[in-house]
Amino acid sequence: MKSFPFLMLEGKKYPTVIIGEDLFTGWFTKCPLFFSEEERSGRYKETITKAYDLGVRGFSISPHPTLVSVLREFKIEHPDIVCIANPHFGSHYFVGEESLWSLENREKLEKSNFSDKEIRQFRLDEKEYCEKLVQFKEFCDFCLVGNIGKNALMLLGREDIIVREIVIAWEKGLVPLSIAETGSLVLPDLERLKVGGHWVLMSPLLDSSVIQLKKELGKCKKPVT
Repeated sequence: MKSFPFLMLEGKKYPTVIIGEDLFTGWFTKCPLFFSEEERSGRYKETITKAYDLGVRGFSISPHPTLVSVLREFKIEHPDIVCIANPHFGSHYFVGEESLWSLENREKLEKSNFSDKEIRQFRLDEKEYCEKLVQFKEFCDFCLVGNIGKNALMLLGREDIIVREIVIAWEKGLVPLSIAETGSLVLPDLERLKVGGHWVLMSPLLDSSVIQLKKELGKCKKPVT
């Protein structure tokens, strides 16, 4: 089947249709609580193969070893696909020595319940982040940046962490893409950053004003997915 078209973004082919994760390619619905890793691998490959047969050439991938392995091999078999790394889950974000990905800290991020002192202690573990990017660089052209807690880093005033992520991503040869889960609340600020484009969630559950979001989208000079 003929594939959906591509755009050129920062000198790289960028897919106009991208299959997401979770309920699609399988973070949680294919988790080992229900399936062995072998079964998970098979179900994941079945999903991305079906998507490919229907013309999809864009695939997002999070740092789960089984899924990474399958998509890396799929890229070898189908070099026309484009992969977007979503390297964050469980990785490289800390408050002091404690991971921001702990259940307690994720709940605090969602509710903005960190003190000013704790927010100042947020940090990017650059060694861990670089290791993730090197892993994904093997088969990905793009990567998301700042993807934790519904734009918590931006909303809590730690844009500097995302800026550093962006710099490192460019250095490693990946085109960084911002993610705007809270829409108009952060999109104007994200537009100022040196990213190739944005991923924007359009949902009244996350953005109090869909009308305002549409206005902000109209101002964007960078490509929006």
